[in-house]
Amino acid sequence: KEQLQRELTILKENIDSQKELSTKNFGKFEVEFQHLVNLSKGIGEEADNLTKALKGDSKTQGDYGEMKLRMLLENSGLEENVHYRLQENFTVTDEDGVKNKRPDAVIYLPQKRHIIIDSKFSFREYDNYCSADISKREEFGKKHSRNLKERIKELSETKYHEIDKLTTPDITFLFLGIDDALNVGLKYDNDLLTFATKKQIALISPSQLHISIKMVENLWRIDGQKESVFMVY
Repeated sequence: KEQLQRELTILKENIDSQKELSTKNFGKFEVEFQHLVNLSKGIGEEADNLTKALKGDSKTQGDYGEMKLRMLLENSGLEENVHYRLQENFTVTDEDGVKNKRPDAVIYLPQKRHIIIDSKFSFREYDNYCSADISKREEFGKKHSRNLKERIKELSETKYHEIDKLTTPDITFLFLGIDDALNVGLKYDNDLLTFATKKQIALISPSQLHISIKMVENLWRIDGQKESVFMVY
């Protein structure tokens, strides 16, 4: 009987111990779960705030496009201040006097050649198109295309190709921060590419820029191999 009593006592202590441990673990789980809920809520709020800001503030739209361009270049394998520079200032003198020109990015190619890229991110009209009912899609799509034409005209007036220190093909690349934004623009305006070409502007999306950067990377690699050959001889 005493033996049975001792075993029952030990069993009860084990049960109580397991209950206490379970309670503690559940408490930790509740804390972690609430942390995840709060984190998810915070991310959602930040996304909502970004969307609202992009819809209402043209400067924020521009900042977002520049950030997207910067991220693509930073993750490209190219080295900043060697293969490309961001927000580099150039001084140009013309009949109107001295002016400062600051393109968003300059890609440096072998043989002292350059590509100029400027971000023009039109989020509001594109977002209106994506949010619209099917019956309203064409209306907002055409508005988006007209907005792109305005950005093309705006960029052409900067005349970045006049920068003497750069050797460019007289074309400036207009970077759009969303691939589909370019597709929608072309869908609702068949003349968009012709208009851009006449303005000496080339339209480029993130995926196209990624491919172009890989080509630039290969050019530098080939140029490096040539230099190695010349050094041998």
